Amino acid sequence: MMIRLFLLMSILFTADSCGSGRYCASENMFGTNQCSDCPAGYYCPGQSDSWACWGEGESGDNAPKNQCPAGTFSLVRSSTCSQCPAGTDSLEGSTTCSDVCVASTSPSDDGSDGNFYCINGGTVGGYPWSCTCTSCNTGFGGSNCESEIVVVDSHNALFHAISNAVWSGGTTGNNIVPNGAIVRAAQGTYIGAPYSTSNKVYAIDDIYFSLICSSSPHSCILDGADSRRIMYISGTSSQTLTIAGMTFKDGNSGAYDGGGMYIGSSALVSIQTCKFVSCSAGHDGGGIHAMATVNIYTTTFSDNSASLGNAIATYSGGDVTIHSTCPPNWTGNPTEGSSLQATEVLMLGKISYPRNSYDLGTCNLSCSAGKYRSSGPCFDCDAGNFSSVEGSISCLSCSAGQYSGPGSTGCSNCTVGKYLTESTTGVETSACSICAAGTYSSSPASPLCTVCPAGKYIADKAEDPSLHDSISDCQMCSAGTKLEDDGDTASLHDSAEDCVQCGPNFYSNEEETQMTSCKQCPGDEVSPAGASKCSSCPAGYDCSGGETAPCDAGTYSNGDTHNSTPAVPCQPCEKGYSCPGGTDHSPCRQGSYQPDPSKSTCLSCPAGKYQLNPGNDTCADCTVGHFCPERTVNPIPCGSAALYCPLNSDIVQAVKEGNYSTGGTEIKRHGEAICEAGFACNGGVKSSCGSNGPSLVA
Repeated sequence: MMIRLFLLMSILFTADSCGSGRYCASENMFGTNQCSDCPAGYYCPGQSDSWACWGEGESGDNAPKNQCPAGTFSLVRSSTCSQCPAGTDSLEGSTTCSDVCVASTSPSDDGSDGNFYCINGGTVGGYPWSCTCTSCNTGFGGSNCESEIVVVDSHNALFHAISNAVWSGGTTGNNIVPNGAIVRAAQGTYIGAPYSTSNKVYAIDDIYFSLICSSSPHSCILDGADSRRIMYISGTSSQTLTIAGMTFKDGNSGAYDGGGMYIGSSALVSIQTCKFVSCSAGHDGGGIHAMATVNIYTTTFSDNSASLGNAIATYSGGDVTIHSTCPPNWTGNPTEGSSLQATEVLMLGKISYPRNSYDLGTCNLSCSAGKYRSSGPCFDCDAGNFSSVEGSISCLSCSAGQYSGPGSTGCSNCTVGKYLTESTTGVETSACSICAAGTYSSSPASPLCTVCPAGKYIADKAEDPSLHDSISDCQMCSAGTKLEDDGDTASLHDSAEDCVQCGPNFYSNEEETQMTSCKQCPGDEVSPAGASKCSSCPAGYDCSGGETAPCDAGTYSNGDTHNSTPAVPCQPCEKGYSCPGGTDHSPCRQGSYQPDPSKSTCLSCPAGKYQLNPGNDTCADCTVGHFCPERTVNPIPCGSAALYCPLNSDIVQAVKEGNYSTGGTEIKRHGEAICEAGFACNGGVKSSCGSNGPSLVA
């Protein structure tokens, strides 16, 4: 006995100690430590005391083996876990860290090697064990943007999207979604016509999709109005049809099975976070009648009724599993609800244990930033919205003046020169509008543009934002015009034509009025319309009628009397003068006259008349011994004795043969006479006839 005790004590005091990087795997029958190297993916800090350790997993183990948490890794015989380098990540118990998933152009790349294909646009993210696509093209979603997203907000829209089964005398939807689509239902009650048949609301055959309430769970209510079975699913093309977040209310199948939902033998259905309330069946399954595989998560049943199986009934081939866990890919724990024993279930097929209903509890699908989840899978935030943190159950709207694309983690500001009243799309050129003509925005994220102040305008028709990004882009109206509206109405500042010309005797300029108004001229000054300043009434203008107008033909002004108050109008032209207008007031020239006042031109003196002096209103008779053609200034002498010119002659007269010229001097004769006896007349000259020949007689 003493020998045995001695041997045991020797073993205890000679046992190995599990140092750093090792753990106590087990104990032998004598309590000797059995240390092993810490495996990769774990950390082993080593034995914390000198006593013998307990075997692995036993309470009080003082040399444990611990799994490395996500985001870290370890190699063999590590006492601690190392943090993954920036840009990499890991799952729990990892021996290495992985780079982020990389976008691929090959549709076959499923992310298992880190290469991932996004079908409809999108940005690749995540890590090889969970690659994802975010910011899918508008209208698509899913882990790799494979699913078309259809948004419905009424019973009519939902019916035409999913009710495709053809029944004799029934109605079929006219816009059925493609297989794999995500149908996002807006919050509200879906009730009324159309119906698939007289006893069915929605009838689905050989298609699959996900119908998800896009608001809070149970806020999308499918109401059978206590007159029709709500949903009849006969087949799903061997794929899973998912219903999430919906409330089935007041379904009534009459004498048939499945008041809320009937699931045929060719279907595969997943029901997540739903509620069946007050549904009834004259036969089996008030809430659900199943003849196929059905997985139920976090779904409750209340006040349903049937001949057998108030909540759920299974028939031949029916295999219903009520999961006590959160839906796939969710974390947390559901809350256990009421038992589904006795009258609540009918098992002609199979219903797995535990037979309880489960509420959502703490179940949560931790969506990444830029996504949200109210029930069902994560969705990209719509354009014009964002989520900046993981796990968002809704997205926030961008403020006016900001925009975002689908799946955004934040909003971007509209640049100066642009505005956005309500955020809509994620492409700046279409989301943020260039300010309209007559307006500008000088700050980013402008919800509205500012109208130019009085006296200014912007003519650019929303084509160039650089012409709308500052108040300095507002151009001043031209001098002599005004624009009175002070930043109230953009349409009054969108063209130079909005600048109204100042009226007569008003003016505007940059120094005095900045073209915001027209200023009246001082009492002793005048201005024409569109003037930039006033002045004394200029010569050649009439300023008496409130306008500065050139003097008309037949009138004149020389400025001498225009500075009086009130100004003297243009004067009528006097006799003997011509006034073509303005300041021109000219005496008629020599050889012309004007007998009337207010005339713009003078008249030429007619033949037989003359005018030596300017400024006359008559012409004088041409004097004897002279002739006067038209416009004569001085009478012209007849020129010789052979010619004579009586009064008012316009041409000379030749003396007849046998006559001689009389009166005046030899070159200014004004008459003729017959040559008397005893005289000879030749060339207008009379000569006496003597013994020695003719002699000249004066």
